[in-house]
Amino acid sequence: MVIAETERLLLRRFKPCDAQFLCDPNKDPYVLKYTGDAPFTNVEKARDFIMNYKHYQDYGFGRWSALLKSKKSVIGWCGLRVEFKIR
Repeated sequence: MVIAETERLLLRRFKPCDAQFLCDPNKDPYVLKYTGDAPFTNVEKARDFIMNYKHYQDYGFGRWSALLKSKKSVIGWCGLRVEFKIR
């Protein structure tokens, strides 16, 4: 499902084929500093995350894969997430 499209980019929901791309940068402490995520220990954990990702259904929004249209390749991800903090 395409969320947004520009002349050069597409934003779409995560797909299982995005697992490797999500896994690699999510091991970088610099990336984790800004995402607030825990690192994936392997590609299967990233795929499990994608398969069980419920933000789209639960909240009507979530994170999306960003693709370069000319190469149809994932170049990043962006979006929103719900984070609950207990006080």
